[in-house]
Amino acid sequence: MSSLIGVIVGVILNQISVLIFSRRAERERILMANMSSRLSAYSNIYSALLDYQLYYSQFVDYGNEFIVHEDPKDFAPLSSLEELTKAYNKNEIWIHESSKAKISEVLQLSSYCVNLAIWIQDPNNIDMINEVEKKANSMLKLIEDAKNHIIKVNGLEKLDQHSQKLLK
Repeated sequence: MSSLIGVIVGVILNQISVLIFSRRAERERILMANMSSRLSAYSNIYSALLDYQLYYSQFVDYGNEFIVHEDPKDFAPLSSLEELTKAYNKNEIWIHESSKAKISEVLQLSSYCVNLAIWIQDPNNIDMINEVEKKANSMLKLIEDAKNHIIKVNGLEKLDQHSQKLLK
């Protein structure tokens, strides 16, 4: 009789441990799937930020002959902005609130830059052409800040530090 009770208690404890293990495994599976989606979203946004940064880099540092420059009169960031906005809107659900704030800063200044592009097309506003390089520099700083934030929020900064320790 006591061996039967021992078997029953053993089966019950085994089932409880299986249930606990399966719930924990399911939570970990969901967490990893969401983490994977979040990293993919950040990767897409980071790539769009790199493209956006490349566009603006054509309108700064005119004294450097090793950089390909565009004429400030050709400043027209709307299509590049649309690509960034598309990537952001597609992936917004997966990104952290602080990341949304950083990207919103980029998008806000972008609105001014689009308006600037329209204004400099008017011959009466040709004196605003000097603003292109200033706003491009401001935009590059914001983009770099957003990229660094993405690196930090995804733990890549700590990963790099850990990798450096392993290499020493």
